[in-house]
Amino acid sequence: MGQERLELQFGVYTGGVEDSKPHGDGQVVFHPDDLGGRKVFVGTWVNGRREGQGKMVWTTGEEYEGGWKNNLQQGKGRHSFPSGHYDIAEWDQGLRHGFAEYFHPNGNKEEATYVEGYEEGESVVYYSNGKVEKRTYEKGELNGPATITWTNGDSFEFSYVGGKMEGLANFHSHTGIVEQRSYIDGVCHGPATLHTPQGDTEERMYEEGKLHGTATFLSHTGDKEERCYVSGRLDGTAKYYYKSGAVETRIYENGVLQGTAVKQNTNGEVEERNYKDGKLNGQATVLYPDTSKEIRNYKDNKLTGSAALFSASGERIEFEYKDGVVHGPAKIRGGGDLEECIYVNGVKHGKATYTWKAGHKEEFVYDKGVKNGPAVLYGVSGATRKGQLKQGKWHGEAKYTAQDGEVRKELWDNGQRV
Repeated sequence: MGQERLELQFGVYTGGVEDSKPHGDGQVVFHPDDLGGRKVFVGTWVNGRREGQGKMVWTTGEEYEGGWKNNLQQGKGRHSFPSGHYDIAEWDQGLRHGFAEYFHPNGNKEEATYVEGYEEGESVVYYSNGKVEKRTYEKGELNGPATITWTNGDSFEFSYVGGKMEGLANFHSHTGIVEQRSYIDGVCHGPATLHTPQGDTEERMYEEGKLHGTATFLSHTGDKEERCYVSGRLDGTAKYYYKSGAVETRIYENGVLQGTAVKQNTNGEVEERNYKDGKLNGQATVLYPDTSKEIRNYKDNKLTGSAALFSASGERIEFEYKDGVVHGPAKIRGGGDLEECIYVNGVKHGKATYTWKAGHKEEFVYDKGVKNGPAVLYGVSGATRKGQLKQGKWHGEAKYTAQDGEVRKELWDNGQRV
């Protein structure tokens, strides 16, 4: 056996020859018009046929390197493509048959089983980002149930029909959120339902893969919101129905509550307030059924800072909110009178003074909203009374000092002098 050059029907061979046939190690350069698009083969030959290990290169840039038998791929081999994809598979009589691994240039890898050239049965795809997909082939086409899991614990259950996602699917977030959705021809389309671990639900619609159209949100608290998605984001006017019966009309912009909102309570109370980046912030105005009006301020969804109430009776109350509760110093003006007091967690508590328009002045103490404890009344004439208040009324012994300095003791019982 020597090294020779043979002119073959399909190309030019250089290598080992026996009985005028390629035998042993050799190379064929195929004719440019080769019907199979073959370019070069380098490998082992037996009695004129490719047999053993060898490498075939096609004019397309594809390459196969591995086992051969009777001119066909046989055993384990690697088939690579100019795109950078390649697979390592078992071959039988020129067809992939058995276990195979398919590698993507972006780092993805698929493990599958071939039967006579077609993927068949279960397949697993390992994505470069850690995501894993389990799916099923039927004669080379994706069909049947599939599952995708992410490294953070999210999972997605769906089905393939004819190689595309089709029908009902379920997405499970690691946070406990679950969404039931539908796919048509590989695209999420149609009604969907979202469930949160707290018990909230949202009925919504997908259009061409994006949330689009009206949606209804039901809170586990009993509240409800009717809102709208536009190209995947909440947008436009929405109505929020509180369990209490109150209704708020508000606006979404690019998925976030923004701008003026109006909340109407069942008792006729109306509040005009403002959202900024999804939270109540800034000045708000409340109109009460009796025509009283309150001006107050929100900060990050909580009533905070100075406020003023203009009552229908003519009183003006200046006070402060802290974390949604009336808290701190307050001034109550009405008919020329002035009360200065302190609120603690929504209730008058501590030292207070009341000054009448006529000039009288009383110093006393609130105990959880009730006048209890020591008090002093200063008359405009200069007379004073020092004693105790009980449930807002003079009670017990008191010391009265007249304008001329005369001092006398008094005894009071539930607001009556005895």
